[in-house]
Amino acid sequence: MRARDLRRLPQTEAPLSAPQFASGPLRRVATSLSAALQMLLDWCLDNSLKGDGFVVTGDGTPASIWYYAIRFLQFVGFWDGKAPWGWMKKTTNSPDPKTLGQALRSRFERDFDDNSPEAEKVKDILKAIAAGQPLPKLRPGVPIF
Repeated sequence: MRARDLRRLPQTEAPLSAPQFASGPLRRVATSLSAALQMLLDWCLDNSLKGDGFVVTGDGTPASIWYYAIRFLQFVGFWDGKAPWGWMKKTTNSPDPKTLGQALRSRFERDFDDNSPEAEKVKDILKAIAAGQPLPKLRPGVPIF
């Protein structure tokens, strides 16, 4: 399958699942993508998330590290089911997204809020998660990483 063929995936709010692609290469792509994202989600929740916060390492500011971690979880469909492949949970012992969002918001505001534009974005996103409100959309074609 070529990259241009991926643009032909159906534009739908429903998850990309095996029933939509009864056979053929698109089914294999959807299955492989879902499995890869599940592996990344499990790694993020097992290694990057520690209790009520994300591990802050490297050259980024705490606000930018938290921003990208929160947006990654949005991209894979952890916070809500708006991802093309649907709602994703951790394979085992998945935290409740709303409860986790509330804990992350409290911790971020207490320990990492530097009043930067990134920190404001983090607070806005976590506020929406904690309140069960719609999240800011990920813009197509604009990488979150």
